[in-house]
Amino acid sequence: RPITLLSHVYKLLMQIIYNRISSQLISALPRNQAAYQPGRGTTEQIQILKFEVSRSPENASPDISL
Repeated sequence: RPITLLSHVYKLLMQIIYNRISSQLISALPRNQAAYQPGRGTTEQIQILKFEVSRSPENASPDISL
């Protein structure tokens, strides 16, 4: 039966490792990357992009569709 417990042990070890290194991983990511960061999402990035495109339509590329 150790094989059936392997996935549970693996998940437990991965959670322990993640908890130990998560602060360094998050601080290593650039601020403009929103995915996989707590409190940030791609929805915010899309809203900023739409705002910037609408603010300066002469700089927007015609092949970009939002």
